[in-house]
Amino acid sequence: MMPLHHYPKDTIRARLLTMSFLSTAMVVILLLGTILTGGYVLGRSGLLNDLRVQSDMIASQSTAALMFNDAVAAGETLAALRALPTVQSAVLIDAGGNHFASYRRNGQTATKGLDQQAAGDDHRFSAMHLDVVRSVVQGTQRLGTLHLRADLKPLYMNLLGYALAVLTLGLLALLFGFLVIDRLQRSISEPIVELATITRAIAEARDYSVRAPETASDEIGALARSFNEMLVQIEHVRASWHMS
Repeated sequence: MMPLHHYPKDTIRARLLTMSFLSTAMVVILLLGTILTGGYVLGRSGLLNDLRVQSDMIASQSTAALMFNDAVAAGETLAALRALPTVQSAVLIDAGGNHFASYRRNGQTATKGLDQQAAGDDHRFSAMHLDVVRSVVQGTQRLGTLHLRADLKPLYMNLLGYALAVLTLGLLALLFGFLVIDRLQRSISEPIVELATITRAIAEARDYSVRAPETASDEIGALARSFNEMLVQIEHVRASWHMS
């Protein structure tokens, strides 16, 4: 099989292969975009839901520490976040807006900037982080605010894995499609090329007894039959001229 770049650009074969390549590449690009977009949206939603559940649990477990001003107990409660690899840091603020306890994973910076957010429950996505704010309440009494920060790098790594998988499958699909189309297009292009070759031979040798093979029953076969009928008519006209 001849490589694609060896085919003349103005041949039917090259056009068919180019159309096949472009259509397959477009499908791969659309599939990649769909998977990455869906994975990003679902990944963000799943991470946000998980962080909300965890923040509700931590906030509920922190009520006693805030009520009795036990910063050590609050710190031990926040330390349970070690079980969540995506959580980078957490800050517990008391009702007066003062720093009460915090948690940092492997020296990560604390949730800087969240302390200035509104007191109500909230969340915010940035380029590399997800910040979640949860109120710590006991009945109707507001005791403080819990701020969590999660890392989005695992989400991006998952998306990268999806992208590599789709690209690998896409390349295989391009190769498979090229092999299939290269085989199929021969049934279209080769009869036409053969007809063109016969036409040139007739024009050079003036031999109108040559006939194109009628091997197909489709439009190409009909073209060959019409071509042969034209040659028969030309032979009859030439014979009439010679007789006259």
